Amino acid sequence: MFSSTAISVSPSLAELPLAGADAVRLAFRMGVHVMQVSSDLEAQDPSDGANTWAYVVHTVEASTVQRELDSFNERENLPNTGKLFVSAENQTSCTVSGPPSRLKSLFRKSAYFRDSRSIALPVFGGLCHAGHVYDLSDAQSIARANTLNCTTSERFFPTIPVLSTSTGKPLPASAALELFENVIAELLIRPITLRNVISGIVGHAAMSRVLQCRVFCVRNSAFIRELIAAMSERMSELRTSTCELMLWFAVKVSRRASLGGSSGPAQSKLAIVGMSCRLPGGANNTEKFWEVLEQQLDVSRKIPADRFDVDTHYDSTGQQLNKTMTQYGCFIDEPGLFDAPFFNMSPREAETIDPQMRLALVTAYEALESAGCIKNRTPSSRSERVGTYYGQAADDYREVNQGQSIGTYYIPGGCRAFGPGRINYFFKFSGPSYSIDTACSSGLAAIEVCGYERLRNAGSGLLTCMIDSL
Repeated sequence: MFSSTAISVSPSLAELPLAGADAVRLAFRMGVHVMQVSSDLEAQDPSDGANTWAYVVHTVEASTVQRELDSFNERENLPNTGKLFVSAENQTSCTVSGPPSRLKSLFRKSAYFRDSRSIALPVFGGLCHAGHVYDLSDAQSIARANTLNCTTSERFFPTIPVLSTSTGKPLPASAALELFENVIAELLIRPITLRNVISGIVGHAAMSRVLQCRVFCVRNSAFIRELIAAMSERMSELRTSTCELMLWFAVKVSRRASLGGSSGPAQSKLAIVGMSCRLPGGANNTEKFWEVLEQQLDVSRKIPADRFDVDTHYDSTGQQLNKTMTQYGCFIDEPGLFDAPFFNMSPREAETIDPQMRLALVTAYEALESAGCIKNRTPSSRSERVGTYYGQAADDYREVNQGQSIGTYYIPGGCRAFGPGRINYFFKFSGPSYSIDTACSSGLAAIEVCGYERLRNAGSGLLTCMIDSL
């Protein structure tokens, strides 16, 4: 009923999360209130396990059950708030509720209930549908404890009728808060009378003169079957079908599992909106990179002279220390090509910092340009919602130069943590800044951490800049 109310008072799908948050908030408050009141009636011993507050009794009539309960309550001399009562009734069954110890006593002492077919329900939070325990003031105190989203705007008001589970008629309300109060009162005070609910739904369908009807249910049940039978009897031309949400959900989960955990882009937690790269084989942009892949090129080559003199570091036997057994590798073109003034960097600082950091700045700029991202242009691109996740597994440049020309920029130029920090600093992003090292999987780990952060901050619109240093 809380979920139905959230849908009823939402003027559009965009406002549904606000009303849904109110529904969750009120359900939690009501649960706390019910538990507190119920614990006052009968304190639960944790060592005794979970004891139910309700049993469903089958193949009985409500009037007969009520007479037996009245007789038992009188014999046991139970106080009004501790009496056993009928909290729900159907054509062929009733739900009996009350303090757990008295329910056990009922099924032990009463021959009528002892001989009947009954099932304990998983109701452990306490009493509901108990008009002798709660009143309207309880519903008002729960609904008005704090200001709700739906009460701060006149846009929220009932647009779809929410039927009473007691009378089967629409709950009267002209404002969202009033409807929520009526729902809480329905749950706390009034018993469930399913025949009235069926009558109300069938009457509503008959008035609308529909020819097709689809009933959505969590699980198919006797109540759903009775509802469909009543609708078919009242409207012979009506075609009715059911949709079990649990079965639908199970199909979705199995289909997603068969597709490796995702059934398409709609289920993805990440979106790639811009790319840039510096890769071997002259692949200084994504178009060149695709060409290298399409042509299946082997881009390994002899170690260039601008890296180091390979002849002085090569030993084919592998016997000499600090020498390589190969003369070949995969190298990007012009690693030192960098416009220092553009990034507000002095030539001395540019020479000192790790080339990975220089490449990170250049490729980050190009990727953001490719994405058409303009900072603070939209809510998703606000600077506090942008973060950098930088995967790198080595800092050879710092290790090679750690004993040479140590100066002011040695630490910020060589320590890996400053790489993503430089991106955030230059673009004035104030979101997370992560330098991630998991060896060969650093790039994928950065994406995974980014996805986790995006999921954890769902609704915050966190924009991420993921850099994978190769």
